Order: sequence, then structure tokens, then C-alpha cells
Amino acid sequence: MTLLRTTLQLAFALMLAACTVAPDAGPPSDGPPVPPAADYEATLTRIVQAVVTPGGLVDYTRLGAQFQAEFDSVLAAVEQFDTARLSSDAEKLAFFMNAYNVWMLKNILDAPGVNNIETEGRFEDFFSTSFRIAGLNMTLNQLENGILRMKDTVDGQPLPAGLIAMRPNELDPRIHVGLNCAAVSCPKLRQEAFRAAVVSTQLDAALSDFADSPKLANADGAAFIISSLIDWFGEDFDATGVPVGDYFLAVMSPTRPSFGTIQSVFQGNDTAEIRAVVAGEQTFEFAYDWTVNRAN
Repeated sequence: MTLLRTTLQLAFALMLAACTVAPDAGPPSDGPPVPPAADYEATLTRIVQAVVTPGGLVDYTRLGAQFQAEFDSVLAAVEQFDTARLSSDAEKLAFFMNAYNVWMLKNILDAPGVNNIETEGRFEDFFSTSFRIAGLNMTLNQLENGILRMKDTVDGQPLPAGLIAMRPNELDPRIHVGLNCAAVSCPKLRQEAFRAAVVSTQLDAALSDFADSPKLANADGAAFIISSLIDWFGEDFDATGVPVGDYFLAVMSPTRPSFGTIQSVFQGNDTAEIRAVVAGEQTFEFAYDWTVNRAN
């Protein structure tokens, strides 16, 4: 009788453990589980090389038609990723930027009718909805602002301790040219996954590319338009000890269009000073186009 009771107690304990889900674990996937990609970075690189144009636009139709199975395996790898593998800031930067970009691809792939994220009211769906990343529930706003930007409060809520534990040791403002929000004004999606061994080199390349592109600043008729990223996140660059204006000028080609105007606005100026210049010039403005970055 004692042996039977002990066996029943053990069986009950195992059943209870199997049914117990950590409070911050991600929701179960629909349908049968998808095996994660053995090397998700290599698989992701193969996919984006095929569906992302040199200008950073995405052929979502081809992604869903030709690469759906491989993309699902990348998504599964992101969902199930073991954060114990993230011991350095470089590893954390590479993984979380990849995770953000993969989920944004998934967002647009699942919403083929969306043409403009802002005007069609998709901010909450895309950025404030919990997704499963590394076995935990988190929103993309929490990933970007709570983990990578190290903010303790995101969307009015304290950041969960489990997400705080995933933060890098230092804020790297170059994340803002690595994260892709699927909008045409966003720094372009790269044709390769981020990898810890070369992530700093990859971000330097992305920074130079953005600095020389009309996405950062552009003369449009009588108006001079500066990316709202400077308005939203300029203080992250200022925090390095180099004013955001000088940070971008240091990697900007003097032969790029509108260089003289950009230099007059940026040189020696931090975020607050650039805002003041823009506010004082009737033809200057911050702007951001939330049209989806579709290639077709």
C-alpha cells in the first residue's frame, strides 16, 4: 500500500509539473511544433539575401511562397533560443536585433493587406503585442526599449525582471540602424543576419549607410527633412559623450546630397540643439514614413 501511494504521488507530481508553465513563458504555437533551424543565423542570411533588395525593400510574397518553411524554422529558433548562450554584449546585440527583425518580417507576412503601419493603426499589434522570444513573452517595444535601450518602464509598465536580466552591460546607440521596423523610413534591413563575431563591423556599415542615405536627411523641394529617429533616439547617441550631430557627421561622406545643409544643422549639436534648429526654421522638419517596405 505504501509503495502504491508513493507511486501515485510521484505520478501526480510529474503530471502537475508537465502542466505548469512559467508565468512569463511565451504562448504555445498553433499547430504541430516546427523544428528550429540548426543554425538560424545562416538560414536567416540565406532568406534575406533572396528576398531583400540592395535598397532594403522586402519581397514578402516570395518570402511566404518560397521560404515559408525555412522562415518558420528561424522563428522557432528565436522562440526557443537558450539565453544561457548569451554571455557577451555582442552576443546579446546580435540575437535581439535578429529576433526583432524576424518578428517584424512575421508581422508583415501575416498582414499582407497592410500598406501603412501608422495610418492603419497597427502600432499596438506590431509593437505592443507579446511575442515569444527566447522562451519568454515580450513585446517588440520591450525588446527595443527595455532590453537594448535599458529603460525600466516601457509603455507605462515596469519591465519584468526576466527581461532586465537579458540586458547588455552598455547601451549601444547603433542598435537604431540595426533594428528594422518594416517601414520605408527605417534604416534598411540588411541582407545578412547579425553575428556576434562581427556585429560591431556590421553596425558600423549600417551606420555609414544610413548616414549617407536620404532616410537620415533629405531636401524635398523647399523642405529639408530629417529622420524622426534623431528626434526620438538622439539622446542615446549623445550619451556616448559625442553629440548626435557629430556622431553622424563622423561617418558621413562630404559628397552625399545635402551635405552642406546637414553639416550646418548637425555640427557640434546634440539632440536638443538639433530640435531647436529645426523648430527655428520654417522649412525644416522631422518626418517618418511608415509605409511598409514592400519590394512589390
